[in-house]
Amino acid sequence: MALLHACPRPVSFMIAEKSLHRPIIGPAAQGIRAVGVVRAQDEVAKCAGKIVSIDCEAGIVIGEGTKFVTEELTNTWNGRGWDTNDRVGTLCKGDKLMKGEWAEGDDAALMKYLVIEEVVSDTELRIKPIRRPPPEDGSGGGGGYVKAEIAEGGTTFKAMPRLGMRGTLRECAKHVAGGGVFGIFPEGGSHDQASLLPLKNGVALISLMSTYPGDTADAPALPEDVKIVPCGITYFHGNRFRSSAMIEFGKPVSVPPELAQLYAQEDRSAAPAMLEKIREALESVTLNVSVSELREVFSELADEEGIPGVNLKAACAWSGVQELIAPASWTPKADRRPAVLSQAEVEALFNEVRKSGMEYLEYVEFKTFCDKLGALAIKRAAELKVPCSPSIMTEHDGAVVQAILSTARRVYTDGIDLTPAQYLALQRNFASVRITLVSCSTASWIE
Repeated sequence: MALLHACPRPVSFMIAEKSLHRPIIGPAAQGIRAVGVVRAQDEVAKCAGKIVSIDCEAGIVIGEGTKFVTEELTNTWNGRGWDTNDRVGTLCKGDKLMKGEWAEGDDAALMKYLVIEEVVSDTELRIKPIRRPPPEDGSGGGGGYVKAEIAEGGTTFKAMPRLGMRGTLRECAKHVAGGGVFGIFPEGGSHDQASLLPLKNGVALISLMSTYPGDTADAPALPEDVKIVPCGITYFHGNRFRSSAMIEFGKPVSVPPELAQLYAQEDRSAAPAMLEKIREALESVTLNVSVSELREVFSELADEEGIPGVNLKAACAWSGVQELIAPASWTPKADRRPAVLSQAEVEALFNEVRKSGMEYLEYVEFKTFCDKLGALAIKRAAELKVPCSPSIMTEHDGAVVQAILSTARRVYTDGIDLTPAQYLALQRNFASVRITLVSCSTASWIE
């Protein structure tokens, strides 16, 4: 809703086709011109008969009273959302059998879906063979094919169609080509990472399809220029209900004529190239921080001393601490920051968090040490009025991240009237020195 409020033009988003027919959600979605999307999980259908045998190695399924070839499961399977027009509602390659009691324990998870390879007859299917994964420790052995366990008399089951997305993307492209604005979250979901997730191809394909007559035949006229406007959403307290959020719009990206031409020629290189342009645009309006795992740092420091933890000597010699107590090549005249912490302060924090009688920090204590060190360094940097934040890196722990950020905001914003742009620039200053930041999400719209 915040994104819709901030957009200067009406924006349409995808919604499950099923939701368009619900009493309250449906009219509300239609009011914002939402585009219905047929989802496979909404089209699950109950099948006739029972499955009596499954050979996971040979990939053979035997049914009793089943109609794998002739049963028309549901009218909604006819054509809608499919890449081909020969779909008539019966089972075919790529569909999945599910909801059957044909395994127990860990094997049940492996057999959650049986992917159809070939429909042989009304009572026989061929599926993809199902193997157990090899042991995680790489010791060899184990693995092998899953063994189905079906009760006498067989088990009922359901089927889920393999829906192609081209029809759905074509509807979105027609909306854009007809002068509409379409919003899409190209990462495919929300997350608490400090950088972009790999983008899905949908946003690039919609952009390219909007320029191609073959995909927008029903549109009044093709647009002369299709633009993608990157939008970054940054939550200041991502783990809280009704958190404040910064919404930033970046410079629009046009679909290059050469990529549109490649797409028209069915050149598969067009979509990845367009997706890369969109990714670069999104990075300009989002926080992207390279965060290393603290466990790796902990292991390296512990190995140096040959002990099962990190002692004071190793902690103080760590580069993450050295940049706080002794920045390299700093002089008062040089354009570099001064030290923000003293050796004594680091030692005091170390002794504060270590267990009584222990000379080293175990992982949990080391993580706490890093968190406290980071918060103290931010405070000292503010007192010195230097643009510095520590490169103390932690895992993606929402509570810890928010605690550090809250400290930074109190230090920098008490009594200071910052504009939204200045506030976001301050956030990016922390990000540039590798502080794990708030939950991030991205969106873009195409117009």
